[in-house]
Amino acid sequence: MFIKKTMLAVSLTILCSAFIESASAQKTEFTVEAGVIPPEFNQNNDTLLIFSLNPFYAGSMRKHFRKGGYTGEYETVTNLKKYSVDRCRYILYEITSRTSITNIGGPRDGMSRDMVRTAGFYIKDRKTGQNYVTDILPSPKNIHKYVAALEEARKK
Repeated sequence: MFIKKTMLAVSLTILCSAFIESASAQKTEFTVEAGVIPPEFNQNNDTLLIFSLNPFYAGSMRKHFRKGGYTGEYETVTNLKKYSVDRCRYILYEITSRTSITNIGGPRDGMSRDMVRTAGFYIKDRKTGQNYVTDILPSPKNIHKYVAALEEARKK
């Protein structure tokens, strides 16, 4: 009985996430005017830093930037110390959410686990301190659109 309820809850969660994602993708514009891309983005051919401590996220973003047609320089990093603001003005950060689950009683008495989920991303302008936050779920389709918009803004 517990397994059936758990499977139903997981199925409903996945269904709701897909619905929210499709609604979000239809409403979001990836433009400077919408406030998700810095107005002076990459005018000096800066290297865009993609910051993440998660190697899977970093690899995924490298793939999206390649497939999305981004032709500017970018680098995935875990530390910003060696990158000057003059050469690497913009940083793409992931927004994560953390959920802790603790099982009490039963065969897994005392076991717990943490789940970390990427909930979005934003660009930080290191020169001004301004953040340019997207309000979308980071699905592959949305990330490709965002990367294409960054490329378009970079070429202006």
